[in-house]
This record gives sequence, C-alpha cells and structure tokens, in this order.
Amino acid sequence: MFAGVFLASKMATWFPAATLAGAHPLLVVGLILARSGVAFHLWAVRTLGRHFRTIVIIQQGHELVSTGPYRYLSIHRIPELW
Repeated sequence: MFAGVFLASKMATWFPAATLAGAHPLLVVGLILARSGVAFHLWAVRTLGRHFRTIVIIQQGHELVSTGPYRYLSIHRIPELW
C-alpha cells in the first residue's frame, strides 16, 4: 500500500504529462481519500504504540486506548447502540 502511494507521488517527476492539472475531479478526490486513509492509519498506529499488532491478542499490561482516533469510537463499545 505504501509503495503504491509513494509511486503515485513520484509520477509527476517521472512523467511530467501525468500531473493533476487536467485530471478528472474524481481522480483528485480518490487521491485525497487514499492519502487521508494512510494518514489515519499512521495516526492510529502511533497512538497504540507498543500495543499495535497485526493480529488481535490480549497482551500483558493491556489497557483500553481512548486517545487519538479512538476517542471518537467510544460509541462502538456499547453493542446496544449498533
């Protein structure tokens, strides 16, 4: 995923004709959404710090994270509100 974002950002230097000057608006919106998603992911990983894992496990000394992007997800901890 990160390689794709990196390559997309280098397209303007490798192929000057591929700039966003005349790009379709949906392409621009898609690129903005993709970069926003990567930024959100990095924010979440940074907030979790040493507790970040690619699989879900209970770790020693675990705690409920309620800072960063997780402060907005508190409503999802109550199944009755789904």
